[in-house]
Amino acid sequence: MAVILDSLQVTQQFATRVAKKLRRGDIVLLQGDLGMGKTTFAQYLIRAISPTPVDVTSPTFNLLQTYPV
Repeated sequence: MAVILDSLQVTQQFATRVAKKLRRGDIVLLQGDLGMGKTTFAQYLIRAISPTPVDVTSPTFNLLQTYPV
C-alpha cells in the first residue's frame, strides 16, 4: 500500500488510525528515501500505542527496532 501524507497533522491522524488496528505481534515495515517522514510516522504510531512516553529513534539504519507497549 502506498499512502501520501502531506502534512504533520495528516501523518499523525493516519498513524493513530493504523495504531488502533494493530495487534500484539504485528509488524510494520516502512520504506522510503531519507527525509520522507518514516521517523515522524513511527513516532506518532508508537506514541499512540504506548501507555508511557517512549523515545523513538530513526528506524532508517536499523534492521529491527522494538518498543515495549
